[in-house]
Parts: sequence; structure tokens; C-alpha cells
Amino acid sequence: MKPGKTAMTALLASMVLASMALAAPAAVAARAGAERPAFTNPGAASPSLSLSVSPSGEPEVASVGPGGSLWFSYLTGSSWHRTMVGGPGSAFSGPSLYAGPLGFAGIAVEGPVHTLQFFALAGGHWHHFVAAGPGSVYSAPSLVVGTSKAGVAFEGPRHSLVFYSGSVSGLSGHLHKKVINGPGTTYSAPSALIRASDQVSSLGGAGQVDIAVENADHALSYYDSRPGGHWQNDVIGGPGTAYSAPSLTVYTTLTDAEGAAYLVVQGPHHSMTAFANDGSWQEIAVLGNGRVYSAPSLTVGDSTRESGMAFEGPSHSVSFLYWDGSNWVNDVISSVTGKVESAPALFFRTANPYGENDLVFQGAGNTLWYMHAPEPASPSLAPQFTGRAIAGHGTTFGG
Repeated sequence: MKPGKTAMTALLASMVLASMALAAPAAVAARAGAERPAFTNPGAASPSLSLSVSPSGEPEVASVGPGGSLWFSYLTGSSWHRTMVGGPGSAFSGPSLYAGPLGFAGIAVEGPVHTLQFFALAGGHWHHFVAAGPGSVYSAPSLVVGTSKAGVAFEGPRHSLVFYSGSVSGLSGHLHKKVINGPGTTYSAPSALIRASDQVSSLGGAGQVDIAVENADHALSYYDSRPGGHWQNDVIGGPGTAYSAPSLTVYTTLTDAEGAAYLVVQGPHHSMTAFANDGSWQEIAVLGNGRVYSAPSLTVGDSTRESGMAFEGPSHSVSFLYWDGSNWVNDVISSVTGKVESAPALFFRTANPYGENDLVFQGAGNTLWYMHAPEPASPSLAPQFTGRAIAGHGTTFGG
């Protein structure tokens, strides 16, 4: 089995407008003497940067810079460009990025005093809003966009799980806050998605929100939204299962398991475990001990190459793990072994060009790296990644 990707829209505009009504202007400024929270288990538990590709095929990266500044990098032609979106003291977690059509981009990040900060690129200009006030956010957020709504999931106060959402029909309204589960239930950054029309089955319809997160005692929880504002919580992995933020996706019509949820997580002793739901949850051992040293990043492709994932391996390496039709194949990208200092972020393109895999990671000396690989001629062949550092020493932090 393997994963899926939601349809994208310019819906984040609703989040921008709603967030203005949600937070007072005074909440934008950090309290004097506020303590900067540490990244949770850097390089292992929580993503520290985010990658997305616009519908026109432009890769875009959100990352943390010196002093907790927030940076946006994008490729135009053969040249990378970088913009400081938020100054020092803006980013207290890894960011979550959405690259939309017509030059639109949105970034969510934990800000000073545990606020939720939202940055939107529209009309060639960046706009900044506080979406949730002090004491709200205690992890990297997961920003998701569907065909009819958008949302942000994050760890809330006292290890709770919180989801903010907005709808297309309510562009001038408020974001809706939902505490999905209370204190003592959330111990990692969540991984969230909103199902599109090509990800429906008896397990969930279009617009359903799916969230995976590490629970107490290294257990693993999967949540899905139900009619009437209710949420179902399934503890799919018992204590001692999860040792990183999970990565969640849902298969599409392009694959052989439409609508089935699939997620991966770093397991005990630096192993990799997958969980698949095609009617009931199955736990699958993917890699043994000593192979995985970061949160994984999971993508879904098509019936030829249905899924892939990237993660930091031993000796500061990065691996691309892919399904060749019958087995998982662990391909170490040897050209960058010894240079990897964070969990990577992976993106599978469905266009421009179709089948390409893109990935980014923090490199040695606090550099930022981008690599890409065209679709192989056969699913039995490993993608051939090439790339380089796109931002120099001292530019990228948190990994």
C-alpha cells in the first residue's frame, strides 16, 4: 500500500481575512523578556522546514534563519531567490508552507509567546497576521488546504490538539477553533490533510480532515472529522510506537487504494513503522533498528510509483525510500552523506514536470539544500537526485 495528495485552491485568502478578526493587534508584539522555546528534539521529532511546489512548477521553501527569522526561498528559471518574511524573533518552530496559484503563498509558524503567526504572499507583497494569541501554540503547525476549506493543526496548551479552520463561503468571518483532544494527548507536531474528491471512500468523504500525532507514552493517534463537528480518535499504535512527528497521506484515484489513509513514523531504536487503513488499521515494519534519525516525509504518486518517503539516516545521510511494486527499497543519496542536519521535506509533482520528486534539508554549517529527481523509466529504478546548497553557511536553523 501507499499514499495521496489533496487538490489545491487559493482558499488561504479566507484564513488571512479571518485571522484579522481573531487576534488583537497588540498580540503581534512579543512580551519583553519572553523565553524562546526550544525546538522539540531537533532533527528527530519535529520538521524544521517546509517545501511546496506551485501549480506552475515553482519550488518554494520556508525555513528558519538566524535569530528566529523566517525566510521564503523560490526558484525562478535556474536561479534561487530568498526573502526575509519575518525578522528575528518571528519563528519559534518549523514553518508550514502552502504554494498556491497565481503567485500566492501562505506560511504558518509558531511565533513569540506561543502565538500562531500567518504570513501570506498576495499581489507580490507579504502580509502578516496573528491567527491565535499568546499561550496558544506549542509545536510546528500543519497548514492544509482543501477544495472548500483550509485549516491549521498544532499542539496546544498542556499537550492538547487544536485545529483552526475557515471556509470559502465565510471569507469575512472568523476562523473556527476546535480543541480536538484535551491535555496530555499530543506530544509532537501533527500531520494533517483535507480530503479532496479523488480521496473518498467508505472511510471518508471530500472535505474530511485527517490528523496524525504522537500521543502520550510514545503512542500514535489518528483523528478524522465527522458530521456535526465531532472527531473520532483511534489510538493506532500503543505505547512505545512513535518517536517522531508522523507523516500522513491518503491515496488518490491515481493509486490502487483510493481513500485509504497511510502514515509513517520513526519507531523505537531508530526504526521506521507504517500504518495503513483500508478498512482496519495494519501496522507494518518498514525499516529495522538504526536506520532512521528524523521525522519522515511521505508523499503519494500514482499506480506506477505509488509512494515515497525521505528521512535522515545514519552518518548524517538522507534516504529516499520507495515502493517498487512489491517491496520497499531504501536508496541512500550518497552525494550528500555527511551533510544532512535535519529532517528532509519531500514533494511529489503531479505536473510541471509530472513524476518529479523534490526535497530540501538543512545541511552542514547551517546551509539549505534543494535536490530533485525526474520520474524513473521504471518503478524498479531509484530516482536519480541531483542538487546543491541554495543558501550558504549560517542561513538555516532548527534542524
